[in-house]
Amino acid sequence: MSPREPLSRERVVCGALRIVDVEGLDALTMRRLGAALGVEAMSLYHHVPNKAALLDAVVEAIMVEDLDRVDIGEGPWPERLHRIAAGYRRLLLRHPNAVVLVATRPLATGESLRIVERCLEALTGGGLEPPEALAALNAAVLWTLGYVVAEVGRLPGTAPRAMAEETERTMAALAPAGLPLVAAAVAGTTWGLPDGEFTFGLESVVRGLQAVLGDAD
Repeated sequence: MSPREPLSRERVVCGALRIVDVEGLDALTMRRLGAALGVEAMSLYHHVPNKAALLDAVVEAIMVEDLDRVDIGEGPWPERLHRIAAGYRRLLLRHPNAVVLVATRPLATGESLRIVERCLEALTGGGLEPPEALAALNAAVLWTLGYVVAEVGRLPGTAPRAMAEETERTMAALAPAGLPLVAAAVAGTTWGLPDGEFTFGLESVVRGLQAVLGDAD
């Protein structure tokens, strides 16, 4: 963007998210953001009162990114919950440097809570009462968030297939050392395949929720 473009809250937040995406969360300071936008750092405080508010705004920007395009679809609530969690994972993986920020800051703005309302609307439409929908959403979101925190901690640029092949080679090398069951188990599971691991874990969470909450009629 041109430095001559008038400063606005949207421009400030977009600039902050861009720094996080490219340089990492630690690089985001008011001074660094001001320099990126071509303004003095003090000018930013006309649009965000402090650094905490800026971080909340960055989380908001991430959470509402797909709000107008999200399609949770039809069907009973377990199917809808699967789609919500899968979409949340895709959203987080677009901003791997911000995952820890999302994980450690509660949704604190009305705009970011709109996505929660959309998800609760979908789950209640699929057969759950509002308190049940919130409990199910929290369980799936926390599983997804925890998984993605671990997922983005893998070596940058490592492809899922490369990860799987490296894991299988490592386990095969361990077999002569007296760990044949470990090697055999890894060879026959989704360990090392992020999509498979995520799907298996999410299915376990959803089935557990079904046991507690019951299937939709």
